[in-house]
Amino acid sequence: MNKIITLVIGGGAIVALIIAGTVLFLDSDSVSNQPVLEDSTEISQTVEPSSLDPQGESSAVIAYDNNGYSPKNITIKKGQTVKFTTASDIPNWVASNPHPSHVDYPEFDTGVILDTLPAPGDETEFTFTKVGTWGFHNHNQQSDTGSVTVTE
Repeated sequence: MNKIITLVIGGGAIVALIIAGTVLFLDSDSVSNQPVLEDSTEISQTVEPSSLDPQGESSAVIAYDNNGYSPKNITIKKGQTVKFTTASDIPNWVASNPHPSHVDYPEFDTGVILDTLPAPGDETEFTFTKVGTWGFHNHNQQSDTGSVTVTE
């Protein structure tokens, strides 16, 4: 019985030494105190109405490439225009959720806007006239998503 207790106590001491060594190592100067940046695919942007184009309307740009949309989420004012640019070999058919019906905001569908299927490199603009948060996706690559929040 004494041998079993000694073995358990000895094993506990070894575990304690390993934990103490790890804590001392992590507390050393080898660990950076720099803040951790979040995944860039979660970047959001708010477009202020002061960024007016010559026609007096505000606009924002959402770029699409082989990594998806950037920024993924933006906030704009009602009446602002969003330009969707493409630098991908995958056609960027931007459409409102849900896939494949696009019924959340049926007018927000580049297949309808262009009256044809978008080709690689096509750019599309859409002016948001409805307040709300509008999820969108690339109809050709449904895992590529984002949202436009429209405020008064």
